[in-house]
Amino acid sequence: MEQAATQSAPRRELHLRARFTASAIHFSISLLLVGGLVAVMMLNWFPPPLFQVDGGWQGLRIVFLVDLVLGPGLMFLAFNPAKRRRELITDISIIALLQLAAFGWGIHALETQRPRVVVSDGTTLYAIVLEDITKQKVGTEVLDPYRTTTPPFAFSREPANEQETAELVARMFTMELPEYAAVDRLQPFKEHAAQALKNPVTSAQMEKDSQLKAQITSFLTDHGGSFDSYRFMRYIGKYGTAILAFQPSGEYVGGFVNELNQ
Repeated sequence: MEQAATQSAPRRELHLRARFTASAIHFSISLLLVGGLVAVMMLNWFPPPLFQVDGGWQGLRIVFLVDLVLGPGLMFLAFNPAKRRRELITDISIIALLQLAAFGWGIHALETQRPRVVVSDGTTLYAIVLEDITKQKVGTEVLDPYRTTTPPFAFSREPANEQETAELVARMFTMELPEYAAVDRLQPFKEHAAQALKNPVTSAQMEKDSQLKAQITSFLTDHGGSFDSYRFMRYIGKYGTAILAFQPSGEYVGGFVNELNQ
């Protein structure tokens, strides 16, 4: 009995090492996939600070949970070098397929919720997402003229007359469409920069908000210029607010997360 127990102890240790190795390999492959997704999100889909306030981080946490925790965890539990080769391959294949399916679902969810274009109404910036476009029964190609920057920007003009106003109100109710999302009212951002940046954060508002003042001061230190060199615009996302900074010409410079005090 003692001899059998002595022989089984090294075997259990070998099995445990094999499980850790398999789980570590699985984790490394998953980390590469997630790293690629993070790069796409940060550089294209959700450039900061949109990543923090408009669903990028919230969606990525689910991907992290599935691909970096559950996937390697399942591999650790299922991997057993004592199993037959065919059985082991079947277990690994099932785990890999499940994880790839979950990863694909996560990418799809993030892609459909990412900002397609950031729209200004002259006072506040908002994001138009895929659902806003499909509700209007048009394709995403209608936004092609605005995809010259990352993120893309557009100006949402006011209705030209009472008829346009009535049509807009009707669409808002029947389609549950935000006013700023009407694609037929979008215009190039830089060409209408004076209107798109009409009501930025004022110096008086900055002075009343110590956090905002500190953030703008830090921004000016990093980018140079004075407060009047930029137009600091409010951005309202799904999960928070931010400040996006533009040159008066409409050139986007950068931004930061800020819960703006009105």
